[in-house]
Amino acid sequence: MKPTSVSAGSSSAKSRRRRFGLGLAAATVVSPPAWAGDTERADIRGSEPVAGEADRFEIEGSIRARYETYRGGFRPSRAESEDAIVLRSILKARYKGKHIEIGARLQDARAYLVDQDTPVGTGDVNTLELVELYAAIALAADAELTVGRQTISLGSKRLVGDPGFRNSTNGFTGARLDWRGDGSFTAFYVLPQQRLPNDRSALLDNAVEWDRESDDLRFWGAFYQRDDIGPFTAEAYVFGLDENDRDDRATRNRHLVTPGVRIIMEPQRGRLDTEIEAIWQTGSIRSSKAAGAPKQDVDAHFLHGELGYTLDGEWRPRLAIVGDLASGDDANGEDYGRFDPLFGPRRELGPTGLYGPLARTNLRAIGATISARPHETVSADFAYRQLWLDSRSDAFSKTGVKDPDGRSGRDAGYQIDGRLRWKVIPGSLSFEAGAALLGKGRLFDLAPNSANWRDTVYGYSSVQYNF
Repeated sequence: MKPTSVSAGSSSAKSRRRRFGLGLAAATVVSPPAWAGDTERADIRGSEPVAGEADRFEIEGSIRARYETYRGGFRPSRAESEDAIVLRSILKARYKGKHIEIGARLQDARAYLVDQDTPVGTGDVNTLELVELYAAIALAADAELTVGRQTISLGSKRLVGDPGFRNSTNGFTGARLDWRGDGSFTAFYVLPQQRLPNDRSALLDNAVEWDRESDDLRFWGAFYQRDDIGPFTAEAYVFGLDENDRDDRATRNRHLVTPGVRIIMEPQRGRLDTEIEAIWQTGSIRSSKAAGAPKQDVDAHFLHGELGYTLDGEWRPRLAIVGDLASGDDANGEDYGRFDPLFGPRRELGPTGLYGPLARTNLRAIGATISARPHETVSADFAYRQLWLDSRSDAFSKTGVKDPDGRSGRDAGYQIDGRLRWKVIPGSLSFEAGAALLGKGRLFDLAPNSANWRDTVYGYSSVQYNF
C-alpha cells in the first residue's frame, strides 16, 4: 500500500452551538471507508506503480457529517451523557508522470455541540491541515521512493494505518521505500505529525494550528509480505518508536521495538478462512513523565485470532469467531507490560469517536461477528465480545477505569455493536448508522475511580458525499 467554541460556560452557550452545528450538518452532506473489511480509507496514492506511461492530473474532494450521542458514560472524569457533530472535509490532488507522482491532501476536521465535559481531542479536531504533500519517484520498474508528508497503512493496520471512522488521520513526514517482486517490501523512516492544537480551549474553539513534527518523536520500520504460500498470505515486520522530552513537552521517553507476524487465508464463499497475528514489544519506558523517573524494560505482547466461514448464499453472510489478547502492566512486575498499539486504528474493536472504550491494550476479548451484503449497495455487520482485563491492576483498555490493588477482578462485561452502510448514489453519496452497548462488568461496580453509571449506550449516523 502506498501513501496516499470556546468552552461552554452555560447551557445557553451550548444550545447556540447545537443550533449552529445542526444547521451546518444539514447544509453539508469524505468519502466513506472502503467496504472491504473496512475501517481504513485507502491511501491517497493509487495501487499502480509510479513507473509507467501515464501523464495525468486528478483532483477530488469529499465531505462527511456525523452525529454521535451516548448515555451512561464509562470515563471516570467525563459526563454521563453527551453528543456531538463532527465534520470532516478533504481535498486531494495528484499529478502522475512517467517516473514521478506528486500528491497533496488538505484535511479539515471539526467538532460542534461540545463543551468541557465532551470527550473530544485531536482525534476529532484537526483543522485545516496539509496532511500529505509528497513526491514519489520511480527508482526502477519495481521500486519507488516516496518523500514528504504522507500516510502509511500496512498489513492489518493494527499498528499503523490511516483511520476511516476517526475524524482526523495519522500523518508522517519522511521517506518510504517500496519494492515489488515475488513479494512486496516496504521500509520507512518518518517523523509522526503531532496534531495541534492540543489544549482544551483551542480544541473546543476549532482553532487552526499547524501540526508539528521533529526528531523528538521518530517512527521507523520494515514490512514484508508474500501472498503465494499455498492458500495463505504471510507477513513479517518490525516497527520502532523513539520518543524524547522537549522543552515544552514531557513524555515517558518510549523507546520501543515491535516485531510481529501475520498469516491470513482470505474469505471465499463456501470455505473456512483464518487469520492469526502475533506481536511482541520490547524496549524501555520511564515509569512516569517526570524527568527523573526510573526507566523500565518493556515486555508486552498482542495476539489476534479469527476463524470464519462464508456461506454460499446471495447475501454472502460470513460468520466468525474472534479473539484478542493485549497485555497490561502488572503493578507487581519488574518489566512494563502494557502493550502500545502505536498508530493503529481501533474501529475493528467497535466505534470510536465519543465512544471507543476498547483498544489493543490490557484487554482480553472473545466473541463472534456476522457480516452480510443483502444488496450490492448495502452492507451490515454485527459483533458480540465478552471482555476481561489482562492485568487486574492496570487501567482497563481505553476506559481509564483502574483498581491499582487488583481487588475488582478481571470482569469488564461485554460489548455489542452493529452498523449498516448504504451507498445511496454509488461513488457519490452514502449513509451509515451504527450503535453499541457496553454492558459493564464487576470492574465498573468496584473500581475506586469508576463513576458507577448505568451501561453505556452509543449511537451515530453519518452522511458522506464525494465530488
